[in-house]
Amino acid sequence: MQIKKCSLNEFGHPEIQGTDLNQLIERLTQHQYIDREFTNYFLFTYRYFTQPLNLLNCLKERYYASKLEDSTEDETQIIPLIQMRVATVLFSWIESRFSCYDFDDPNSEFSVEVITFLEVLKNNPVCRTEALNSESLLLQIFKTDPRPTQTELIPLPVSLMAEDTPMTILSFDVQTIADFIAFKDYEVFAKIQPQEFLNQSWNKPQASVKSPNIIEMTNRFNNLGNWVVYEVLSGVTPKDRCQLVLHLFQVAKELQEMNDLNGMCAIMSGLINSSIVRLKKTFAKLAKKEKSTVWEDMTKAIMGEENFKTLRRCWANAKPPAVPFLAITLKDLTFLEDGNPTFLQDGGINFYKFRKIGEVVQEIASYQHLSYPSVVNPDLQSYIQTKSEQATQEGTMGLYRISKKREP
Repeated sequence: MQIKKCSLNEFGHPEIQGTDLNQLIERLTQHQYIDREFTNYFLFTYRYFTQPLNLLNCLKERYYASKLEDSTEDETQIIPLIQMRVATVLFSWIESRFSCYDFDDPNSEFSVEVITFLEVLKNNPVCRTEALNSESLLLQIFKTDPRPTQTELIPLPVSLMAEDTPMTILSFDVQTIADFIAFKDYEVFAKIQPQEFLNQSWNKPQASVKSPNIIEMTNRFNNLGNWVVYEVLSGVTPKDRCQLVLHLFQVAKELQEMNDLNGMCAIMSGLINSSIVRLKKTFAKLAKKEKSTVWEDMTKAIMGEENFKTLRRCWANAKPPAVPFLAITLKDLTFLEDGNPTFLQDGGINFYKFRKIGEVVQEIASYQHLSYPSVVNPDLQSYIQTKSEQATQEGTMGLYRISKKREP
């Protein structure tokens, strides 16, 4: 097999940069070795340049091929190996969470064609085991309820605090707040499906349908930031507001220590909101040590200086459980999609682009399997939800008007 453009990876295997679909299929099913990394990236991104039914037909053509072009090897030995690889690829296609959503509709023409092809594979001794495994897995998918998207609203639990006890965010210690925010951030992050990251779906019409959990994560970030603004402005005097700023800043620092970069950036975005930073009397109450390099560094981090260098370093060193600042991932994917053509000048598929997209999404997905400890705190949940709703009702202009009233 000749590939138009490729290099070698660290294992000495060809790493395709540009080729056509038939050559990608050959690479996918070649008999000498299995490259699972290539298979994963291909199955995740193939919809950029073809459709499920067409890919299935290409695999079938590869399976039924009786002659191999440009091959000097014994075809009687090679063809059964290739057929086995076709069965293996089909199993990987069905098994992988990066591509199994293709099989959600059991009545589609595509699903019917897959089932028919599996019957063929079951009659081939070298493919029978993989075909049976694929069939079993496919039947499980057909019986499974649709994958979860956005969280249903859950009634607030009964408060444990006495009704006559005045409640503010200062009623809860920093660690309790950080634990609660991190757990709730992870709940949303863990629901994001790989396909939501493709084709910039989060930024296009029907985003709430195609990327519902990315949209929910984005809304959560914005709501947390607005809540922080509203929380600080609830302080009547500069001293009160200063105390709230310090408390919430400590929460942001704790979230950074916990590797919840979404929560950390959301809190800091509220603290540097224009409705807050204009409060000169409030910030005059901060001791110099409080307006330290830590504050400055965290502020610069979320402002995106040097392409989010600080946050990228934090994420590179993060150990699960962790939640990313999703804006960086979406920025990188946008750059990869807009800055690289799908097809090369010679008409070949630019697989370098799709491998890089796959790497970005796979790296994010690797953090979705380990949760923060579950946190049940009825009072804090009720408090934050209520204040967040009030902040949303005020809106950006309403919050700014409150800020002007606090400090004209």
